[in-house]
Amino acid sequence: MSWLSLQKYLHVTSSIDWINFGRQIQPWATIFIAAVAFFNFISIRRFQKDNNRPVVSAFIQTKTKMNSHNEIELVLKNSGNKPAADITLVSKRKDILKCVFDHVQEGENKYLDFLLNILSGKSKSPLLINGDEDTIEFYYSTDKWAINERSIWKQGSSFPLKISYKDLNNRKYHSKLTITIE
Repeated sequence: MSWLSLQKYLHVTSSIDWINFGRQIQPWATIFIAAVAFFNFISIRRFQKDNNRPVVSAFIQTKTKMNSHNEIELVLKNSGNKPAADITLVSKRKDILKCVFDHVQEGENKYLDFLLNILSGKSKSPLLINGDEDTIEFYYSTDKWAINERSIWKQGSSFPLKISYKDLNNRKYHSKLTITIE
């Protein structure tokens, strides 16, 4: 590059008024940076709300105790990092009745009636601490293999369950699960 072309280059670049250019772009840059900061704040707030909450789920657990009897339990677990309050379980009666054998009649079996009552949405569990679980035993067999007793539950059957609960700030949450009887 020759000295003459360098002088022309410097003359062209020095002819731009950088001070006025900076004054004109400064308000737009400030607005842009403020908008980015605002959207970042909103995103972080939403992320905190989504992650700092109770997460209640349910599953079936079968236990055999001392080789003498079987228990089937519905386990509620709060795997979130906040306590859950006013937990309500709701399932339609017809969906639950599809999971029992035909020989079992509503009103004649205390286990079925108990489960139907709990899943009607009328009962509430007042509080479930984060990391804790609550069990609801809804079937008990005195014979390990149910030889002398006829089982009421169809193995492998399932029903939909809706869990409604609140956090301690009264925000409402819902979970929809499919519970399978093993």
